[in-house]
Amino acid sequence: MCACSDSRNRSYQREFLRVKTNENSRYYDVKAHALSEPYDYVTKSFNDSDCLLLFQHLSIYKLQSDGNIVPLTNHEIGNLYKNRYNFFDKDLKFFNDFYTKWKTALGMEYFQFFDDETLYELASDLCQADKIDQAIPILQLGKAHQHPYMISKLASIYAEKDLPQHYNIEEALHLYELAGELGDAGA
Repeated sequence: MCACSDSRNRSYQREFLRVKTNENSRYYDVKAHALSEPYDYVTKSFNDSDCLLLFQHLSIYKLQSDGNIVPLTNHEIGNLYKNRYNFFDKDLKFFNDFYTKWKTALGMEYFQFFDDETLYELASDLCQADKIDQAIPILQLGKAHQHPYMISKLASIYAEKDLPQHYNIEEALHLYELAGELGDAGA
């Protein structure tokens, strides 16, 4: 059961039950005595202002405490990914599977829906895992966003002689200078 309350109106509370069948998921609105249309998956939201997250194909909807259903923007889906470890067990597995399908459908364009700090964390994780070829497009997007730390990280890749396919010392020096101008004191 998911009990939701509106922080603006403490007397307002709504309860929803998640209903799982072999074919789909639904929710039951206790106050309205109504069963929802079927969804691929229904999970509790970890955002206090929303009650449930409703997954349908390549979209996610949030069921708000007032009973309204609102689609998540691609940017909000990107933020969910950043906070995905707030999901547990089956919910986390379903979200990870959904996210893989979602980003495949969007192609490389899915990176544009992340904020700069999330992009930086993602690129850093890829660099630590020696997935440099996957990190570079993210860092180049960071360069386009004028993010000094992503620019420095891209410069460090171009300055690395052990990465001959990416080695470009002139570009590295240019990027270090740019990162310094944008506020990275370590550049």
